[in-house]
Amino acid sequence: MTTFHRLTVEWNDPASSELLRLARHEPRAAERAWRAAKRMGRLGYHEGRPISVPGGFYRPPYGKSEVLGLYYTVVDRVLTVTWVVDARQLQELP
Repeated sequence: MTTFHRLTVEWNDPASSELLRLARHEPRAAERAWRAAKRMGRLGYHEGRPISVPGGFYRPPYGKSEVLGLYYTVVDRVLTVTWVVDARQLQELP
């Protein structure tokens, strides 16, 4: 049986500022993104895919109710959200 240990979730300043900015226009989408990061920390695993930045991951929005994607890193059991993006605005998927 695999045991997952919780991850500490942190938001860097640019990511938290962007989440707050997006929350003014789309509060439900921002809340879902915040909950997704919190859930990954609570469960102890992340749902993202690797990107070109070493150690970086992108968690796309899952399902029709989510529209924001999360860029983040995981180092020493700390998941740090580095950027939040409206996935509908992406030219190409990471």
